[in-house]
Amino acid sequence: MTRFLKILAILFVVTGIAFLTWIYEYFNTDGPLKAEITVIVEQGIKLKQITALLNKAKIIQCPRIFTWIARLSEADRSIKAGEYKFVAGVSPRNVLKTLTTGKTVVRKITIPEGLSSFEITRLIDNTQALQGTTPIAQEGTLLPESYNYSYNDKRSNIIKRMSNEMLKTLSSLWEKRAESLPYKSPRQALILASIIEKETSIAAERTRI
Repeated sequence: MTRFLKILAILFVVTGIAFLTWIYEYFNTDGPLKAEITVIVEQGIKLKQITALLNKAKIIQCPRIFTWIARLSEADRSIKAGEYKFVAGVSPRNVLKTLTTGKTVVRKITIPEGLSSFEITRLIDNTQALQGTTPIAQEGTLLPESYNYSYNDKRSNIIKRMSNEMLKTLSSLWEKRAESLPYKSPRQALILASIIEKETSIAAERTRI
């Protein structure tokens, strides 16, 4: 009987080692994903739903094992909502690392020069992946530039950033202005610049104007 228990114990140990080895290999070797893909993890989604999403997208296999590892390591507490890009063959370890570090996809919106505030508002309204309403800004207070954003960022925050960048740019240019210019404030200079810019429809001339 004692010998039988010893054999049984050895079998348990061997089986345990084999299982842990398989878990390690599963977690660290390439996954089944064949081509780059982007997935969105919504705010408030549960771990089982995230795992099901990853499995459906063929980013991972053995979803129960992935869930078990995430919970055992307490990584499930650090998973962040957002839009994530996964490359082909990404390992379960790197999938979990991406989700917990919050390395989300960076999108970009470019505001062309010469657009009115209304046109800028319409452009942002029509930009998908943003949320909320777009506040209408005063004419000439938004800096036309390229702005990075992430999935579910607020439209109002984009407008706020554009306004802040305009203030910074205007302040910098005002400090470098020629003393002979007949403007009493940066706002006056901005208004006149906006009027002059509207006088041309040729994009190449706007920089000089």
